[in-house]
Amino acid sequence: MKTALILVGLGPHAEDKYLPLIKDGMRAGTVECLDVVEGAEYAFAMAHVYAVGVRAAADIAQRDQGAREREAERARALIARFSGLLDELPGVPPARALATRAGCAAELARLTGEEAASLWGEAQRLWDDLGDPYEAAYARWRRAEALLAEGGDRGEAERLVGEAHSVAEKLGAAPLREELLALARRARFEIGAKGAAGSPSEVDRLDLTPRELEVLGLLSLGRTNRDIAGELFISEKTASVHVSRILSKLDARNRAEAAAIAHRLGLQPEPA
Repeated sequence: MKTALILVGLGPHAEDKYLPLIKDGMRAGTVECLDVVEGAEYAFAMAHVYAVGVRAAADIAQRDQGAREREAERARALIARFSGLLDELPGVPPARALATRAGCAAELARLTGEEAASLWGEAQRLWDDLGDPYEAAYARWRRAEALLAEGGDRGEAERLVGEAHSVAEKLGAAPLREELLALARRARFEIGAKGAAGSPSEVDRLDLTPRELEVLGLLSLGRTNRDIAGELFISEKTASVHVSRILSKLDARNRAEAAAIAHRLGLQPEPA
């Protein structure tokens, strides 16, 4: 019950401050909260509860590949219930609820590994129209992430990261800002405080692809090839090939040496 009350009281944007502290309990708290209000839900007030639930499911699946199918089922159930709630409303649903549903659809695509850039683009458009800077910045982050994963326009991805980072700085949204800086380091984008990820020339000399930078970052956190495959939605064999190429390019004898180089250059992402 306590987590349910927290979810109702946080408001649409407060997860940036609190979610890193209670992420693992958010999914259960979402279910608890929805059980409490069943039959008396108000779409505008409850929209962010569904958003937190689906977002938590995607984050859990990203960390634990074995949970992917289970979390996808739970996310789909939440989206179906939310859509049913909106369909029962007379007239046009609140704009915030529609933007939230678009974000939930994009989160589900992130969870399942399907192409999500266009879905995040639609969520971004709706949040921009609403004038919600935090949610629009979050959508920009995820859209840039999806563009890179799908081999899309790197220039567009860099622009999105820069815009989102600027908003995160203005809002004081530290967790979002750190995620954007981590993505920028992996993709070798220059945003925010330059030089935080080692001098550009030093990183460039590694001659690593954006994907190899992602793999190196996870390797620096002690991830196995299986872990890396799960987090990046690639096969374990592909992860192994990336690691071998990284070791060769870094002239590192083993994973530990490669991890040490990543740490020295600040290329390791923040642990989830």
